Amino acid sequence: MALFDTHKAVKTLTGAGFTENQAEALIDAVSEARGDAATKDDLQASEQALRTDLQASEQALRTDLQASEQTLRAETQALRADLQASEQTLRAEMQALRADLQVSEQAVRADMQVMEERLRKHIAEQLGKQTFQLLVAISALAGVVSGIVIAVLKLFP
Repeated sequence: MALFDTHKAVKTLTGAGFTENQAEALIDAVSEARGDAATKDDLQASEQALRTDLQASEQALRTDLQASEQTLRAETQALRADLQASEQTLRAEMQALRADLQVSEQAVRADMQVMEERLRKHIAEQLGKQTFQLLVAISALAGVVSGIVIAVLKLFP
């Protein structure tokens, strides 16, 4: 803080027309106000302290950022590992489902073959019965036609 010569200031003011009481009152007020004022050295010290605090804050932020980055990388790797494990599990489950599906398909095909064979036999039986009934009907009709023909031939010799 720079020194202020109050005696010299009072003499300067009284020389300019101030009364001694006015000059002393003004110098007292200025001195009191000046006591609260910051000097260039005060400002430089504050600036230096502020720079030091900013550097410390910056370093803390960098450290926190690096820690967060490492945490995120670790979490990302863990998620990738979980995802790969899930993918492998799903692939295994899909293979098991495919195998089950193939077994089911084979069982359905076998059942269909059995049902087809039964249906063929049933159709053959029904067709055989209807064929036999048709032959019986044709034979009966042939007998009737033969009887009519013989009767007509006897009537019209």
